[in-house]
Amino acid sequence: MKIHFIHCNKELRDLLCTVLEVRFGIPHNKLQISDSETGEEARGVLVLNPDIDLIISGHSREMMEQVKKISADYPQIPILVLLNQSVHQEFSQQKVMNITMLGMDDAGTSFANYIETSLANGTLQTSEKQEDGSFCRIRTLMLVRMSPLKTDIFIRLSENKFIKLMREGDFFDGADLERYYQVKKVEHLYIKKDEVDELISKLGSDIQLTLKIKPFDNALARSRAAASQEVVRELIDKVGFSRMVQDLAKDSVRLTVASFGAKPDIYSALMRLKEMKSEYIGFHSILLAELACCVATLAQWSSPATFQKLALAAFFHDVAIKDNEIAALWTPAELNDAASRLGPGAARELKFHPIQGSELVKQLKEIPPDVDIIVVQHHERPDGSGYPRGLTHTYIGPLSAVFIVAHDMLSYMLAWQMDAKSFNILSFLETYKDEYCRGHFKMLAKALEKYPRQA
Repeated sequence: MKIHFIHCNKELRDLLCTVLEVRFGIPHNKLQISDSETGEEARGVLVLNPDIDLIISGHSREMMEQVKKISADYPQIPILVLLNQSVHQEFSQQKVMNITMLGMDDAGTSFANYIETSLANGTLQTSEKQEDGSFCRIRTLMLVRMSPLKTDIFIRLSENKFIKLMREGDFFDGADLERYYQVKKVEHLYIKKDEVDELISKLGSDIQLTLKIKPFDNALARSRAAASQEVVRELIDKVGFSRMVQDLAKDSVRLTVASFGAKPDIYSALMRLKEMKSEYIGFHSILLAELACCVATLAQWSSPATFQKLALAAFFHDVAIKDNEIAALWTPAELNDAASRLGPGAARELKFHPIQGSELVKQLKEIPPDVDIIVVQHHERPDGSGYPRGLTHTYIGPLSAVFIVAHDMLSYMLAWQMDAKSFNILSFLETYKDEYCRGHFKMLAKALEKYPRQA
């Protein structure tokens, strides 16, 4: 898809491109982006590139007049104008055939709705879809936890050649993992896309069976929840966020909450840090859900609805990140240190993954409110130094604050390579005392002070 931006800042461009990637499966490297500062510059670009699919313009009264001229010269190109509130009412009543005007408030959601409508009615078209043809990749590490295999597994030999490696019902064991992942460095194997629904159904059945096991097997529950989390990440990227994928995500969250019960304990959760070493994102999300519910319990917010919100947020907070190494980074400073190793795209992936995750949450059916807020705010900081919006404590929601404190706790332990026995609540609070001194963060710090100092 070819998009030309006129008078749009980089933050806005990145946000809209992120929406295209998350909601519509159009990766950033498949977009052909050009931009100009003025309408005159844009007309020069259009002379050389009349096949542009969409023009997106920033807002101002002067710009509107230039956009109208472009519209008259290029009536075949749809034009989207993003207006601030002061001029939106003035111009929104003006009708020009190929110009659509949207307010800047909640621009990401408005843009997503516009693209969805335009694709449906044929105003916009895109053929950019799955890069693997009739196959969908699955991380090799996950297959051990999905045994016996729920579907046939294939290995990719070349761009268009796949051969069957294992059959449905086979066991993918430690020896297979060593052979393909550790020795041959095969990070992904593949399943047929027309078998994805069957895979989702079987994983969902496994979760339902796990919930019914008496006595309840907490370790099995965590393992299956982590496997489902990894599968959902891959399926969102490859086949979209279908209702079946959404249901699998919600079932996984139910299993996660069941794995730590009604009275989660900080030290019990931290004893399982070693489980994160092989699959950071999956087990990190499960452990973070438990820690967040621990913190909420100390704040006397321990209702089932609150646990569900925090567990859903934990499931989706890093779902847009494809690389475990990027997911392990917490601050822009950490990313800068790793930039040469991870490449230029890592900064963008890290900075905008809260928005991507939040947009996915908004698509979920029948979930409690506030989950998207927790996800989009989980990298904000009380002093305003976080991202993506630089919010201060005044604008960070109470459950977002719970989530941030739990994430800080987990990051603190990982940074210092602690275990549950060496972790001390008061030492942790001392490290963050300058940040946890206002608003919801101050209240949470006081609640944590009353918790036993050591396991």
